[in-house]
Amino acid sequence: MSLETDVSRILQIITDQTEAVSRTPGGQDDRLHDAQTLVFKCVQHATSTLILFRGVEIDDFGFKTHYQDLFSVLGLARMCHEAYLMFSHVFVAPPTPEEASFRFLAWRYADFRRQAKLRVRRRLAPPDAQVESWRAEIMRAARRLRPLLRANPVFARLNKRDQNDLLNRLRWPLRGWSTLGKEAGFTDLQAIQIYRYLCSYAHPGNLSVRQARLASEARELGHLATTGLKHTGILLACLAVDYVRVFPLARVVLEKDPDRRRLVDYYADFARGNY
Repeated sequence: MSLETDVSRILQIITDQTEAVSRTPGGQDDRLHDAQTLVFKCVQHATSTLILFRGVEIDDFGFKTHYQDLFSVLGLARMCHEAYLMFSHVFVAPPTPEEASFRFLAWRYADFRRQAKLRVRRRLAPPDAQVESWRAEIMRAARRLRPLLRANPVFARLNKRDQNDLLNRLRWPLRGWSTLGKEAGFTDLQAIQIYRYLCSYAHPGNLSVRQARLASEARELGHLATTGLKHTGILLACLAVDYVRVFPLARVVLEKDPDRRRLVDYYADFARGNY
């Protein structure tokens, strides 16, 4: 089968997994709701990657054309990469309940504080009571999390610099994305080299611009984008495996279909160097 078909099939597997969990009545706490939503975010990035790789028919400029956004494929693959690693770091990789609680609290706290600090210049827009109310509520939520973080034994074991970075400088995750990739079991190729390659396209890196120009001249842009799509398939396969660890009810989706299990294992093995 083609790469596009494989990615599409793995997307369907994860969709079936999430549906198997969502059919179960209630009882999920905020942590699991956030885990589920982060999975949806990763799937949305991956779906957009596939659609832009395939191309779409558009009729918005007075004529019909087949549009492929191959540059954005690589940028979206990077977003998918980071969404999966955050899912792994917060919900899968923690070795103890205390570590799991710390990572979830830190993830929430840092982002709440960042959002609360956003301000609209008054000369650009008048004060909005609804926006101010929303900011105040976000800040109150962050304040409620702060003592919970301080009381966590994992936070207590951090050095003073990391504690300050988290509480006041809002640095999260405390380690770089390459370190999170290694924690998730990725090889150096996936955790470091491929990630840097994707970042170069997500940002205006000069090498990416030169590669894109040369590939465009040789009509080989598709070869560059294929790297992004294949990496997306690898990330989705890892997500399908890890999803079961967080939501055991989803196990049936792979257990009842050996062909699906083989497809997921085939792509997940690339991340771990088992090929």
